[in-house]
Amino acid sequence: MKKKTIPDKLILEIKGVHCSDITDLEATRRNPPETFNMPFSFAIGEQGADAADNYDIIVCSPDRVVEVQRTEAHYIVLPILLPDVAIACVRQMVEHANTRDDPLAFLAAKLAWEFEGYR
Repeated sequence: MKKKTIPDKLILEIKGVHCSDITDLEATRRNPPETFNMPFSFAIGEQGADAADNYDIIVCSPDRVVEVQRTEAHYIVLPILLPDVAIACVRQMVEHANTRDDPLAFLAAKLAWEFEGYR
């Protein structure tokens, strides 16, 4: 009789980050805006694999929260736009998702999955 193997637990990682509103990352790091509402897209997939799905989140300043809440988007609030801090926040979400039984479901509750509205 052949022994059944249990698949390894799914471990996710960030494979890429894109923000269409940031054309010069170094300039943004040197002189971050204080008022902003910017969409970030994270390519997240299984660790070691090439494939990834896109997950989106809005990074906004406190004065733009009400505007973002009206869109029902997932968001992070930062006092000034520091892209590295926004990326670290999502990286922490991914690491926390990896501690869950269903990391994809946990992540989908925190970030907008590219296929969220499809049926």
